[in-house]
Amino acid sequence: MTRVNYLHAHAWDTLAGHLQLAAHARAPLGALAAALLVVATTAFIEDVHFAATQRAQAAAHARLDALVATLARTRALAADVARLRALDRQIDDLAASGARTAGRLALLGDRVPADAWLTTIHVAGHELALEGRGTRLAVVGATLATLRHTPGYRAARLVAVRHDALHAGFLYTIALETAP
Repeated sequence: MTRVNYLHAHAWDTLAGHLQLAAHARAPLGALAAALLVVATTAFIEDVHFAATQRAQAAAHARLDALVATLARTRALAADVARLRALDRQIDDLAASGARTAGRLALLGDRVPADAWLTTIHVAGHELALEGRGTRLAVVGATLATLRHTPGYRAARLVAVRHDALHAGFLYTIALETAP
């Protein structure tokens, strides 16, 4: 059984009767309705695109945050690699300097006259303090003159000389400046 409320149906008929449009108003109202439909559809499509763009932006920010952390780790590793390379160069320089220093010291020992010898070598920056003994005072002078012309050194000066009665000779100290 179907029930119909005639009072309610009568209200719709009355409303429909009031909404009867004149023929000249139908076209503009139809165009307005079509324009509203197009605007609503466009707004819906733009909202969908905007939401998709926001999701893409959030994903891009998440990837960027991950890359920033990776970049920080990479920079820290690059700094460690640079530090280790510098340390490796320093070790190589020290190893090479040891060989160079040994060669220079051997050259000094070869330059000392036969009746003189070196007893101690002190290294202080760019200067060497050579201590030694000689049998005669003239040998000390010859040692000083020879060391002045040794390659790799700039200046030689006599710092001290004294008679060594115990060993029947002379003790001397010569300062020798290395060439840069």
